[in-house]
Amino acid sequence: ALDKTLNQVQDHVTELGMVPLQSLFRSLGVGPEDSVAIRSPHTPSAQIALWGAQLAGRAAPINPVLRPEHIAALIKAAGARAAGARAAVVMG
Repeated sequence: ALDKTLNQVQDHVTELGMVPLQSLFRSLGVGPEDSVAIRSPHTPSAQIALWGAQLAGRAAPINPVLRPEHIAALIKAAGARAAGARAAVVMG
């Protein structure tokens, strides 16, 4: 029963788009020790982006209501190799 459950989880991860996002982040050079900053309101799609970033490396969620200078400081502090805002992905 456990094997079936793990397979179902993997299928669900793929269906939600986390694996394609992981592939996108990896194609941008994100590795296991790298951070991906995600600036987005707390929505289901933002959560999927965070999980995709976590699969590729380390996710660094950023509150979108912060001042631009604070957002920039958090991205720098995270050492983000890539940053995403809503649907866009930008190289850092």
